[in-house]
Amino acid sequence: MFIFQVPKMGENLLDAHTFSLDFQGNTYSTTTITQSHTTKLIVATINRKVFCMELSMSHCARPCGCVVVPQSQEIQFTYIPSGAEIISIDAFNRSKHEEDFVIGVTIIKSAESGSAGQYLNIYSDSNWDNFSDSRPFQLENLAQNCVSLLLDFIPYQLSHCRVEDTTVWLLGGSDRRLHIYSEDTAKHMYMEVDPGAVLPELARTLPSVPMWTDITLRGPVRVSATGCEDGTLVVTKIRVNDPDSLETFEKQFDGPLVSTRLFSLTPDPLTPPPYLKVKTDIAETQMSPSLNLCVSHSLGETQVFHNILDCGLAQSSLLPGSDLHDIVTSLCVADVEMRGRQSLILGTYGQQILCYDAGEDGSSEWRLAWARSMSAPVLGVRCEDVTGDGVRERVVVTSRGVQVLQPQLDTVKMVTIERLRTLVAKNQGQNNKH
Repeated sequence: MFIFQVPKMGENLLDAHTFSLDFQGNTYSTTTITQSHTTKLIVATINRKVFCMELSMSHCARPCGCVVVPQSQEIQFTYIPSGAEIISIDAFNRSKHEEDFVIGVTIIKSAESGSAGQYLNIYSDSNWDNFSDSRPFQLENLAQNCVSLLLDFIPYQLSHCRVEDTTVWLLGGSDRRLHIYSEDTAKHMYMEVDPGAVLPELARTLPSVPMWTDITLRGPVRVSATGCEDGTLVVTKIRVNDPDSLETFEKQFDGPLVSTRLFSLTPDPLTPPPYLKVKTDIAETQMSPSLNLCVSHSLGETQVFHNILDCGLAQSSLLPGSDLHDIVTSLCVADVEMRGRQSLILGTYGQQILCYDAGEDGSSEWRLAWARSMSAPVLGVRCEDVTGDGVRERVVVTSRGVQVLQPQLDTVKMVTIERLRTLVAKNQGQNNKH
């Protein structure tokens, strides 16, 4: 039996690359699109500029065998006039089999641009009707096809949610409501729809402005968590296609709630490579771990609510020291050590990245695993495979740019070998039983 002493990956991240920005964005101004297993970052700044950033691994005659090649390109989106300010941006793929991306951008136009007001611009490739077309997806083409919707409120977070076979836009507004926009495929247009007919749990008027909403589907149950500007946390759970099953939980905090994140301690199971011929335990893969909720509080420590499906908001614990570096601006959930155990990564306006781990003994206590200083206030943290090597990097968006932190590849190799040996041993054990 081989035993590996694998060092921690989170504490030894390498600076893969830093993309500089002349102007900063905000906590809502970053999204991603994934093409051919490579994730591209789309970052907007308040001065109406949008950049597409990506990294690729180029093999060369070096000891490490490869080098990171960065690429950054400004994308010229139509209907964003001079003087407009970008508030939020989001993207998703309409197709499960092809690259049919849709990008949403909310803007505020000033009187200098000719028509003051707020708009939701939705960009899609209107000519992408024949998926057998061999032409590659071009982000520049998509940016030229826009449907612009006038808003009668100030926009905040823009996100999306899958409802049956359709993906809808969710937009928080200054009118204390969550607005839903859906595509009318017959008219090739987007329009606002009644939340009660699509997501009835979001139909109510909230106590104040919704700062952040996270939604997830756990089997037949859909759960949402919204943090409001006045400190109200609203959590709902509802069985799909059963509006009468709606349950709502609320908790009041002393200050604005910046971000919410629904997560499980155990990540989704990975499928073993086909050549190993490992039989998967169907019952094991269908097990649903308990659902937790992390909430960043602008005036106090970040809080984690445990097993909210069964306990609501009754059981919780704090992330110690999470309030010592100014406001927690962003939350990210990732298996940092690649050990089948999720960690919580916090970005703070005090220029710190904080990583917390749950107790190994199954307790609800969290501890600070490591921290890392950044060169500027952190506006967002994401875990994405931006190099296309199958390993997710830590993408940190600051007020000065985007910094990509890469795990030590030697450590990743050790973890990979360990996992392969475990799978082979499991396969041999299954064969011996037969």
